[in-house]
Amino acid sequence: MSANIDKKNDITKEITSFYNISLVLYGFLFTFALKKRDMKKLLVIIIVLAKCQFIFSQEENLSAFFADAETKGIPVYSNDTENDIITNIKGFSTKENWHDIEILEKSDKRYKVRITSCFDEDEAPINGWIDKEQCGVWLHGRFINPNLSIVNLYLMPDQPYPFLKITDQYADDFRKYTNGKAVPILDYKFYNGRYWIKTVITKDKKEIVGWTIDYCPNIFHSCN
Repeated sequence: MSANIDKKNDITKEITSFYNISLVLYGFLFTFALKKRDMKKLLVIIIVLAKCQFIFSQEENLSAFFADAETKGIPVYSNDTENDIITNIKGFSTKENWHDIEILEKSDKRYKVRITSCFDEDEAPINGWIDKEQCGVWLHGRFINPNLSIVNLYLMPDQPYPFLKITDQYADDFRKYTNGKAVPILDYKFYNGRYWIKTVITKDKKEIVGWTIDYCPNIFHSCN
């Protein structure tokens, strides 16, 4: 399963790279056609590259895992408001029977998800709604040098500077701020080419809520 997630991350990076290159190419060809005053070629270039931009700007769904599936069963509901339970999901660490979550939609209190077993590839995916606090990811730092990594928290995704910077030695050392547990996905937003999550951490005995891109959606902690 971790190999699939790594492959998915690689594909996302390739798509983002292609998208950025297409924008540069668009600018070059636009300038060239404008200088030549060839409006027919200019129109063709605009149409083709606009389609490419639309295709490669489409985001994939946000991935996550159950934050606490081992200690208690997670109810999966048929809709976003009623308590009509389709099934209960439970994970077992001894069997590595975990589940991957793909978040499809959101409402005020729940996420519509597609649940896939990491243990049994023949198990059919389950579609349904789960409470938001059941979706989790690992807080995961980004290396700024070989001996130091950082997690940034922002008030909102469109803010230019973080209101809180946390540093530690290794990328996966930040679980100390979450009592060794996954952080919940309180909300999410696709902004500037990637998913931001709203979450909460504990620092100096205080709960701090903020937005970040410094997380790992793989329960096996296989993230670069």
